[in-house]
Formats: sequence, C-alpha cells, structure tokens
Amino acid sequence: MKAVIFDLDGVLIDSRQSMETAWGMVQLQCKIDIPFEDYFAQIGKPFRDILEIIGVPKVDFHLVDKVYDHWAKAASSDISFYEGVKETLEVLREEHLLAIVTSKSKERTDLILDRFQVFDFISCPQEGLKGKPAPDQLIYTLEQLNVEPSDAIYVGDMQTDYECANAAGVKFVHVKYGYGEVECEHSVNQLSDLTKLLD
Repeated sequence: MKAVIFDLDGVLIDSRQSMETAWGMVQLQCKIDIPFEDYFAQIGKPFRDILEIIGVPKVDFHLVDKVYDHWAKAASSDISFYEGVKETLEVLREEHLLAIVTSKSKERTDLILDRFQVFDFISCPQEGLKGKPAPDQLIYTLEQLNVEPSDAIYVGDMQTDYECANAAGVKFVHVKYGYGEVECEHSVNQLSDLTKLLD
C-alpha cells in the first residue's frame, strides 16, 4: 500500500466542540433554530450542501457561511488531535505517502495542521471538484500523489467517506471512535491499529 489518505474531523482531530460553538453563533446571529445535532449528522459533506439538506434558506447561505467560518476559526484552539494520532502518523510516514481529503476549508485546515506537517498532500474544497460523497477530491489526491486507487486506502468515520472511497475505487477503513457508524469490511478501534492492518 503506497498511500494512506485520511479524512480530518472525527479521524485525526476532535473538532466537535469548535463546530458546536460556531453553530451556536449561527443560531444566535442568523436567527436560525435548526439544532446542532441536525448539522452535525451531515458533517463530511460540503458546508453549503449541509445547509441545503438541513433546511437553511438559500438566501441565508452567505451570511451563515460567514458567521460559521468566523467562529470556527476563533474556536480552533479548542481542537485537539486524538490520543496517539501524531505518533501513528510518524510511524506510517516511514513507509507510506500520507494525505488528507477533507470538506473543511483550506484556511481552517491550515490553522490546525500548521502545527503538524507530515502530509504529502492536502485536499480541501476547491472550484471544479465536487465534494464528498463524490470521489473528485479523492481522485485528484491520487493523481497528485501519482498513486493508483488499488495502492491507497481512505480512512474515514462517516458514511459520506465510505461512499467517496467506493466511488473512487479505493479501499476504505472506518475508525470506530469517530463521529459516525459505517457498515464496511475494514474498521479499527484506534488509529494505531492501522499499522497492523497494513502489515
């Protein structure tokens, strides 16, 4: 296996508290009464896709996006890597290319990962690439790494990640400690278990 590609939220980092803080400010400033749980159930998809799914009026998308982004950045100090993640990534990078495919914006992703630079490529939402569950970002990442789908795995925690991997022809591994439940062939209880799975 040449490349190990990760989702970010719920896989490498625990960002639930920062998301809940940001969504609370959306509720307050945009006068939106949609519960955080409704938003959280859809994470992994592009932000505006989530807003449409949970019923935010399209006329409010720009303001909600602006408010959420501001407060998510402000709450970024609340985000931490899961226990053992950094050590596991250091081990994996000795024999594998490492990458991230996330629906988090580049600016917010950089705020988090600037503290820990071990990745060969990071894909955030960009114009011309459909977000998850479409495979566009994952396929683009494979192209940047010069790796065939059969030589990579995608590690995620949501059904959206699973569907993305399947559509790209990439083996999927579900992390059970993450934010979602996924019925799939391969799963790990903690990220360090990946080293055994890849042996």
